[in-house]
Amino acid sequence: MKQVIKVIVGLIVGKRLLMAYIDPNSGGMIFQALAILLGLLSTFLLFFSSQIKSIWARLRRHQRESEESAIDTSLEDLEDQDMETLI
Repeated sequence: MKQVIKVIVGLIVGKRLLMAYIDPNSGGMIFQALAILLGLLSTFLLFFSSQIKSIWARLRRHQRESEESAIDTSLEDLEDQDMETLI
């Protein structure tokens, strides 16, 4: 069964990648790169946190206003229909 999987993977990926070697210390390099990326991301969030919060609040406010206007228009439509039935 393992040989069948190796043949299928070999046909899909190619023989060169099937025989690839991963250095045991490459995990350390990957960890260092991820540590740098995490540091950059946290620094970005720290410096721009107030702008991110204001953008988030503006988006939520806009969403709430659009929901309220949708509710208001439906109430106005109902009032118009009630007035027509009274006339």
